[in-house]
Amino acid sequence: MKYLIIGGGGFVGSWLTHELISRGHSVAIIDPFIYYSDLDKDRTRKINNFKKKYLLKGVKIYHKKFEDGGEKILEKEKPDILIHLAGIPLERTDDIEISLKQLTEDVVLTYRIIEIVKKIPLKKIIFMSSISAYGDCEDVIDEDYRLLPKTPYGISKASGEFLVKAQLNNWNIIRTTNIYGFADLNERACNIIVGKILKGKNFWINKNIMMDFIYVKDLVAGIAEVSLKAPAKEVFHISGNNAISLTKFVNILKKHFTFEYEIRDIQDRPRRGTMNNKKAKKMLGWFPKMSIDKGVIDYVKYVKEYGIA
Repeated sequence: MKYLIIGGGGFVGSWLTHELISRGHSVAIIDPFIYYSDLDKDRTRKINNFKKKYLLKGVKIYHKKFEDGGEKILEKEKPDILIHLAGIPLERTDDIEISLKQLTEDVVLTYRIIEIVKKIPLKKIIFMSSISAYGDCEDVIDEDYRLLPKTPYGISKASGEFLVKAQLNNWNIIRTTNIYGFADLNERACNIIVGKILKGKNFWINKNIMMDFIYVKDLVAGIAEVSLKAPAKEVFHISGNNAISLTKFVNILKKHFTFEYEIRDIQDRPRRGTMNNKKAKKMLGWFPKMSIDKGVIDYVKYVKEYGIA
């Protein structure tokens, strides 16, 4: 199968590229390689080298934004499957510039892709959404739970879903949750915490946060299964299926590192629960292979080998 991944150079995209190539598929990616966190230059260099040598080896890379020639690339590559991962994968409600980009540029990009896809024959387009599209969801939820996002990131994902459903017929939507693993340059919770541990810095965590963690290798295997096996017009949770507190996650890290941290009581995020993934298991035969403990062990191997989070 021939794939084109928009956003294929990012954290999820690069691991997904590796997964698909490992399965014998052909992959091209479009990515401007722009990041939205305060980046340490040495860490950025090491992670980009890791991606180049391990995850993106032998891949055709279009180093640009989709809006700068994406239609021509689609016409040239003629992929069977298009996977749309592009966007700013951060919930930064305190950063107005990032929020505005999510509400405007990210939504416009999805609409632009849809309008082009209408003119180009594809077997399937996959849109990557998020638990953030739900807003508050404290209980165990399935794919039919209402969308009521509370953050600009969640709104951009829910808007993308509505656009895809309204305009196309050959789609699948994947909602995932708190991804962790090595080679993330956009600073999710796990990488921030481990980065501070490695540098001996003090940090605090919010005791009220619940996260349904999924290891990146499990996630990309799930995306691949959706792309190859899922019938059209279906939404899937590719998730860990087990929300735990951030405190519990940090205590798992204590099995591998020595550190102290502070616990605070703050109500500043949408409330989250478990994303039930029984549909993916039943229809696709997919389920996460890595428990949270096993996933952390695998992640820590990379951290200790490269000396970075």
